[in-house]
Amino acid sequence: MFHRVRSVKALPDMELVVWFQNGAVKRYDVKPLAARWKPFEALLNVEGMFEQVRVDKGGYGVSWNDELDLSCDELWDVSKDLTDEEREIALETLISRAFPWSR
Repeated sequence: MFHRVRSVKALPDMELVVWFQNGAVKRYDVKPLAARWKPFEALLNVEGMFEQVRVDKGGYGVSWNDELDLSCDELWDVSKDLTDEEREIALETLISRAFPWSR
C-alpha cells in the first residue's frame, strides 16, 4: 500500500515534515542518508538545496532534483510520528502555505 505524500516542508537540521494524504504527519531525518549515500551529501554541501524539496507528481515521494529523491514508502516507514504539539505547529504551517493571505 502506498502512503502518498500531500505536502513536505524542510526543517533546520536536515529534517522534513511530511503530510500524507491519509492525514498522518511525520518527521523524517535526512542526515543518515547524507552520511551513507554520496549523492545525498549535496543536500549538506550545496547551500539552499535542501530547502528546495518538493512533492513528486502523484505524491509517490519527494525530490530535490532528477537525481535525488525519496519514495513515499521510505518516508512512511522510516519517519517518526509527531508529538501533539508538533502536529499543531505543522498544521498551522500547512494552513499558512495553503492560504498565504491569512497570515
